[in-house]
Amino acid sequence: MRFLYPTFLGALALLAIPLIIHLFRFRKYRKIRFSDIVFLRRALTESTRRSRLRHLLMLFLRLTTVAALVVAFAYPLRQGDQFSKRRKYVSIYIDNSLSMDNPAAAGTLLDEARATAEAIMRGFGEGARFLVLAGTPLENGGRFTNLNEALHLAAQVRIAPQSRPLSAVLQRAVATFAAENDPQGSHSIFLISDFQTSQNDLLSAQLPGPIPDELVCVPVQASRTANMAVDSAWLASGLPLAGQQDILHFRCRNYGNTQAEIPAEFFVNGLKKASTLLTIPPGSTAETSFPVLLPERESLWTELRLQDAGASFDNRFFVVLHPSLRRNILVWYEDNPASLLRALSTEPAFSVSSSPLAQADYSAIKKTDVLFLVGIRQWTSGLSSIVRDFLQRGGWVTLFPPASDTPASVIELEKELSLSWPGILQNTEAEVAPPDLHHPFFSGIFELQNERLAMPRTHRWYATFWPGADIILRFTGGQPFLQSLAVGKGRLFGYAVPLDNAWSNLPQHGLFVPLILRTAIQSRATTALYYTADPNSFKEPPQIPAPGSDSSEEPFRWVNAEAPQENFIPAQQRWGNRVVFQMNHLVPPPGVYNIYQGDSLAGVLAWNATGPESNPEVYAPAKLDEILRRQGWEFARVETATPRSFQQRYESRSTLHGKGWFYALLVAALALIGETILSRHWPIKDIIPKSFKNLE
Repeated sequence: MRFLYPTFLGALALLAIPLIIHLFRFRKYRKIRFSDIVFLRRALTESTRRSRLRHLLMLFLRLTTVAALVVAFAYPLRQGDQFSKRRKYVSIYIDNSLSMDNPAAAGTLLDEARATAEAIMRGFGEGARFLVLAGTPLENGGRFTNLNEALHLAAQVRIAPQSRPLSAVLQRAVATFAAENDPQGSHSIFLISDFQTSQNDLLSAQLPGPIPDELVCVPVQASRTANMAVDSAWLASGLPLAGQQDILHFRCRNYGNTQAEIPAEFFVNGLKKASTLLTIPPGSTAETSFPVLLPERESLWTELRLQDAGASFDNRFFVVLHPSLRRNILVWYEDNPASLLRALSTEPAFSVSSSPLAQADYSAIKKTDVLFLVGIRQWTSGLSSIVRDFLQRGGWVTLFPPASDTPASVIELEKELSLSWPGILQNTEAEVAPPDLHHPFFSGIFELQNERLAMPRTHRWYATFWPGADIILRFTGGQPFLQSLAVGKGRLFGYAVPLDNAWSNLPQHGLFVPLILRTAIQSRATTALYYTADPNSFKEPPQIPAPGSDSSEEPFRWVNAEAPQENFIPAQQRWGNRVVFQMNHLVPPPGVYNIYQGDSLAGVLAWNATGPESNPEVYAPAKLDEILRRQGWEFARVETATPRSFQQRYESRSTLHGKGWFYALLVAALALIGETILSRHWPIKDIIPKSFKNLE
């Protein structure tokens, strides 16, 4: 037996009070005259014996009452094994990621996780200290607290679209325990999760600081593992044109191992337009499509809603259709631009104008988005200053060097831009290295990531190095082939080879058209059809075209179109002519969001939850145990049990468990009742058994 608050035991000194009252009580005597006191002496002797017994009983009950109250306030605890004799610190992680919304035997997986966490905490009892963690920060959380506050925090955990990796959870728990600076304390960590294979990083987790005494993985299992979700969406036309009819395609994926037939409904601006029945083979995909009329002025949003028996968070997939942004493209040349013009003509949304440099109308650049300069040899001060001003205002310029030796008249350009151009001529063979598919420039260009691409080859090229430039494509030797540099609000692109077949096969290469179209399309900021929470996606981060003026310092605020009370301000920055949002670990719920700066509507975008969470595949307990063994964590184990079993298990081993305080209060109450009866209902013969009178 030990006490949680042993200092209260000092109050046992109060036992002296009833002793003093008993030993030093004062009595008053009154004389009464009797003729014969023989019988009086006999009665007095009997009364004295009864009175002494009564007072001894009352003294005992009073001492018991005071002692029991003191013991109750000291909080007696039952002594456990050697491990449980130390002060207990318990860290409990409740997974509240989207997949925890899957149905389970008792509600959802999150319901079971909360019930298990509560049972574990009640098992450790009042004396332990608890740290409650989730995928999202909890109000008043992040520290060790008592049982009641921990139970309140666990009850607050709700499904959230963002989640922290298990490695970060372990690091947070270990660091918080280390901050307690209690070398005599024991630390237990409980991870309650469905342990999805796509989200689990236990194999790469590191445990800095004090190693916990035990790490327990508690898997909760869904009653159904099948799930259907929309995988992606696209327009048949690629780049939409305002006011034209188009076809919107959706690809749906079946994550289960049985064939699924599910109804799907198509909505436009919240109004149901069509419905269909999707048949999806196990582990495969199926496509469905709907006609749409592309907007001319304001954006419209569409939704495909599935009705499956799996998780509900990914049953809605949103797509926003924006008015088409036409690109005004200007080509000035001194070398033949035929290959460039053919590439630009493949996109009807482009308005292309070209002319030799000698006949160029400099005023046309005011309405231009992209300027291509092909083989320019005569860089006058006027042309150089026009290019510089165009870049400063946010225009995009692409330079192709001339198909000749390095021209002498580039001094004016180099002076205006403080850059070397076109560089040092190299008369050697070279091959372009495969592109980095993670680079934002190549987003959506390549479907097959592992395919070995045949890249362009050159016979002659220029070695050009721009300090601080973004290298989009390199030669196999590492030298830049295509580089990009931010200049003012615009961007400058430079190729290492001219548009001449005698120099390279770039003009006839299959990569040439995508490079040219990508440069033109990205010259004006666009908002994608949708964005997802999938961190493995190669799509660009959420972005909108930047307002005309960047003088306002107010942040851009996301407002849910269906629930305006939901406001969200992500990390954000301006990049040229666009505003880019970074989600990090703070992710909004799926939906259509209006982007406001102050009271002004700056854009509309669609955000979807489809991603790793949609795959219901989880680690079995045996696999989890194997992972823990591979980590070499001898203190770690996997446990599966009902909440009641968890509570009983930890009650039996926890020092900080017991109801001694309750029993002490009960003894105090009974003693107080007995003392009251003795003081008010006397003689003793009326309240004590006859056998007890034989002691007289």
